[in-house]
Amino acid sequence: MVAASLLVWETQEHLMDSTRPFRFGILGPGGIAQSAHGPALKALATEGVAKLWSVCGRHIDRVEEFAHDFGATAPHAVHNNMDAFLADPELDAVIVCTRDALHAKHAVAAMRAGKHIFVEKPMATTESDAFHMVHVAEQTERAIGVGYHMRYHPGHRALRVLIGSGTLGEISQIELDWSTLSMPADGWRASGANSRWFALAALGTHALDLAAWLAGQPIRSMLAESESVRRGIMADERVRIAALHGDGTQSRISVSVVDPPQKLLIVHCEAGTVRCFDTLGSRGTGTIILPNGNLLPFVPPNPYVEQLRAYVEAVRDNRKPEVNGDVGLQNVRWLEMADVQMTRR
Repeated sequence: MVAASLLVWETQEHLMDSTRPFRFGILGPGGIAQSAHGPALKALATEGVAKLWSVCGRHIDRVEEFAHDFGATAPHAVHNNMDAFLADPELDAVIVCTRDALHAKHAVAAMRAGKHIFVEKPMATTESDAFHMVHVAEQTERAIGVGYHMRYHPGHRALRVLIGSGTLGEISQIELDWSTLSMPADGWRASGANSRWFALAALGTHALDLAAWLAGQPIRSMLAESESVRRGIMADERVRIAALHGDGTQSRISVSVVDPPQKLLIVHCEAGTVRCFDTLGSRGTGTIILPNGNLLPFVPPNPYVEQLRAYVEAVRDNRKPEVNGDVGLQNVRWLEMADVQMTRR
């Protein structure tokens, strides 16, 4: 117990040194790490905010390539043994990019090793696993961040401020229509390998978080249905959800991994209708048209960069990240609620 307490104290003192970049390790250098977190850390390294320190994965050649491409700087930056990866006292936090059902196991191991964690969505595939992660974070005094990067889209943030100001009046309904054809039928989510959901985990979890965040109220009930379209696929490829928030706001969510690309967010309010075109996704771009026909101005930075920046600032300030373990746990509860409610076709 003394050794564990000493480790936490030393790590906290280490993080208070804001004169050096925050050191992240990436666990699982796959698709989301390649497309989002690696580039985000490379951008933050140019500002001296954070940097890639080390990488761990099953295939050492992929780990070596990732570490080289994104500039990992630890003396021993390449690992295919998680215990050795987590034993590094200079490592501040771990970005967990492994498959959905492995998030809890890997995040708990990292926190017990004294590391803060940033975990990709969904935080876990069961409420019990997500609750356990929050419990371990409290025990170890580690911070959990969860990857709902669309909260850091500058247009979405500007819209939320506008909603909160009362300028638009009461919000009656939020609609999200999001589809993509970029997820293959032989991928791990489609096959159910260390996953539980397909469209719901890839897109639906983001849509639920964004709807509740914009409404300013959690979801209290929902109806849902799913469809499997391609031969041999049993997972949810289309999902439709009708949700009711605590204040009576309604959300209608449609997500699909088998339909032509569509990215549409609509907010119905007393002042009229706000239409957000192409703001869903990873780029932080798109167009938001207000009820009076004017464009909502915003500067499009990379939302993955901004969410890691906000996470680092929260950890250094010894406060909970905005998108923390409680947020992730609530979302897993909604995913399980949708799962129970879904009538499958």
